[in-house]
Amino acid sequence: MASLHQINATFEPQEDRLILNIRSDDDSEIRIWLTRRYTRLLLGILDKLANPRQERAGSREQAVQAFERDALLAGADFQTEYRTGASNHPLGRDPVLVSRIEYRSLEGGDTALALGLPDGRNVNLNLNRDLMQVLIRLLLEAGKKAEWDLEAPPSQHPAPAAADTANKAFH
Repeated sequence: MASLHQINATFEPQEDRLILNIRSDDDSEIRIWLTRRYTRLLLGILDKLANPRQERAGSREQAVQAFERDALLAGADFQTEYRTGASNHPLGRDPVLVSRIEYRSLEGGDTALALGLPDGRNVNLNLNRDLMQVLIRLLLEAGKKAEWDLEAPPSQHPAPAAADTANKAFH
């Protein structure tokens, strides 16, 4: 079974879509189109899965989660250029359109993400929380270049500052 080697998201202005390129370590590449709608859906799903405690977390826990996310992203390699020219394209060389998103939890905390295609096939990815955070960032950056005004998922917002009530007057 091939493992994920590189992933890349870029905006294609003529199509007004993102291309998500997924390259595995066996020199295979899958290229898929993401519309603005499906990018928004995917961002919401990934955020919910990568940050399951976010909604009910207090400001201190949100700050810890934000610190952990930022530390993870600081250690991720966003500088290495995506390597093109794969020798194998299981879905063909042209990108295919995502028309459905499904997911399920796996043992150990990972998630099986299925990006459904119009012909009934799926692009199946097993993602851990770290990889979900990286994918969220890639999609947000590509969406920003597309000028899609995507709202960052809740976990991507800065943690709320603790209220400083010292030396403040309340009336």
